[in-house]
Formats: sequence, structure tokens, C-alpha cells
Amino acid sequence: MPVLEKYDTAIAVENLIGDTWEMLEELLATYPAERFGITFDAGHSHIYISPGWEFFCKWKDRVLALHLHDNDSTEDKHQPPFYGSIDWDALTKVLASSTYNAPLSFEIGMRC
Repeated sequence: MPVLEKYDTAIAVENLIGDTWEMLEELLATYPAERFGITFDAGHSHIYISPGWEFFCKWKDRVLALHLHDNDSTEDKHQPPFYGSIDWDALTKVLASSTYNAPLSFEIGMRC
């Protein structure tokens, strides 16, 4: 914490495929929002719709960065939005209702 405070910065941990969310939830509950948050990866969350989606909704105000991309929920394809099966209408509504105000960041593979 002292180093983060000294440099007025934060750590954003990405949700990864296979995460149980338990450790990340414990960290979010322990550390202040201005110093610890989430890099929300939409594609990773979609592969594990539950609890990934519920996690995003619960902690939407702790999102510090985004990795937006689509897939069909079977593998991490890094497709552009609307090329897979993510519900972009629902995702953008949750994001719009959050405190996130940084640029949108798309993580799209060149092969797509």
C-alpha cells in the first residue's frame, strides 16, 4: 500500500479462465477501491458465465480497466463484439451503471 500511495496508482487484477473468484473477492474486500480493482475481461467472463457475470455485476464499481472481446463461450477467441454470443446490451448497461469512466479497451486478435 505505501508504494501505491506514494505513486498514486492502483493494481488491477484480471479475471482469468478457471478462477474461483474467492481470492479476488477477498482482496477487493480488503483493499481500498482507489488502490485495488479489476481488469474485467469480457471474453473470460463469458466462458464461465457463472460466476463470471455475477462477479462483474457485483464488483462493477471496482473495474479499472477493460479487455472487451467476444467468443461463443467455449474458448477464448478474442473476436470483435457481436461475432460471438456475449450479450453486449446487458454488458454495456451494467458498465454504464458503474463508476468506470476510462477509455474502452478492445482485446481483439488480428486473426479475427
